[in-house]
Amino acid sequence: MANEVIYKHPDSGIVVTADFTDDLATDATITAGSTYTLFGSDGAVSSGLTITTSVATMILTLNISGGTEGEDYLVNAKGIGTTSAKTAVRVIEVRVRKNRGFGNY
Repeated sequence: MANEVIYKHPDSGIVVTADFTDDLATDATITAGSTYTLFGSDGAVSSGLTITTSVATMILTLNISGGTEGEDYLVNAKGIGTTSAKTAVRVIEVRVRKNRGFGNY
């Protein structure tokens, strides 16, 4: 189950943040090695979205673009605590739609 569900247009770029403050309560920062794994709706590792990341304190920022119309992607954002070395995962579902029934966006 996703922690968050986000809709995006295939031509848009969005910024999504994963905050690991509650998940890694004994850490003040996450490492620069904190990253993500992307899965397509078939459950296989995917390259269907273009994602770049940056880290600031306990937040992993994901700049997401691209995607195939009608595809649902799961982004497993992984934060690694600098002190504890524990890994926490936040799951973000990204649904790519040209029109969600509310007009184009």
